Amino acid sequence: MMKLFLGAAAAVSIGAALPLTGLAQDAPPSAMDGPAARPGIHDQLELMGARIDRDQAQGKLSEAEADRAHRDISRIQDEARGDRIRDGGALTPASMSDLQGRIDRVRADLRWERASEIEAAPVWSLDRREQWMDQRIQRANIDGRLSGNENERGRSELAAIRAEHARLLVRDGGAVSETDRAYLDQRINELNSTLRWEGVNPPPPWAVR
Repeated sequence: MMKLFLGAAAAVSIGAALPLTGLAQDAPPSAMDGPAARPGIHDQLELMGARIDRDQAQGKLSEAEADRAHRDISRIQDEARGDRIRDGGALTPASMSDLQGRIDRVRADLRWERASEIEAAPVWSLDRREQWMDQRIQRANIDGRLSGNENERGRSELAAIRAEHARLLVRDGGAVSETDRAYLDQRINELNSTLRWEGVNPPPPWAVR
């Protein structure tokens, strides 16, 4: 009787272990790669976009080359969104592999400026920072990385910053003081850091050294 009981217990133990083994074999590669795995598709695209903005500001990429790369990123984002809709909300391993290959090609195809042609990095004026913030909000809204409420909040706050900037320009005769510049710059930085972005939130390019 004891032998029968032990045999049954062993069979239950083995049977309980089998589904776990099967799940591990069927898990997507990203779940098996551990802490060193690449970021997700959307996070990689966001980080790449931030790096392109930074490198353009530092003279490492021409404006035309940066614009081309951003268009490529937007197309990949559109395809990823379409794949998710088609596949019921989650990217399949095949879709992820295809999108990853396209991301890698965008990186490989970037045409860097030669060192001898690099000019001094352009100054990040308030106008340029506001424009960058506007473009980032637009891209995140299209990509689904900002909810409808957060998109509206971001656009409303940015409009208020621009209105205050215009008011100060009129008041001060066409040039804001250093104190006002620091105040407006702080508002832009706070807007970037407090919006609830989906995924990673890299610092603005003017904050990267």
